[in-house]
Amino acid sequence: VPNFGVVNNPKAGALTPREKFRLFARQTYDPFHFVSIGISSSIDLARDDLPEYGQDAAGYGQRYGTNFADSTLGGFFGTYLLPTLMHEDPRYFRQGTGTIRSRLLHAAEASAIVRRDDGTYGPNYANFLSGFLASSIGNAYYPEQQRGADITFSRGARHLPGASINAIFQEFWPDVKRLLFRKQ
Repeated sequence: VPNFGVVNNPKAGALTPREKFRLFARQTYDPFHFVSIGISSSIDLARDDLPEYGQDAAGYGQRYGTNFADSTLGGFFGTYLLPTLMHEDPRYFRQGTGTIRSRLLHAAEASAIVRRDDGTYGPNYANFLSGFLASSIGNAYYPEQQRGADITFSRGARHLPGASINAIFQEFWPDVKRLLFRKQ
């Protein structure tokens, strides 16, 4: 599982706009991203999410396209465009040591508080806004029954807990990997 946006060095320098775009592109076009979209689309098909698409191969393809577009738009806004405009660092700065509780709190806080390009900390506007921007644009390709202000807001709000879960994963994955795959 690639962790392109994870930083273990708290003194790492800020990213340039070009580096933020490269990070977005690397995350979006990594093979693991395509596999995870496929898994997510399979779950959506099994649960019959977006029933307007149907339960056949074409329906799976439409779900895959929708999930890929949502993910790509969220990444574009959350990793590149908004962090560039708001001078935020889209990477996750891993704590790596301390109690499990302190590391969990650090990871949960990362979705709300972000390091700025000048090294200060503030609200993570890019994280809050990216899901809502992506879901608003999603109204162009979602079925007509899945559009509207309330549904758009609900889709955008689903991004927020996912960002916290992702930060927790990024905080602890190196430790889990070390335990699971250590050499005998």
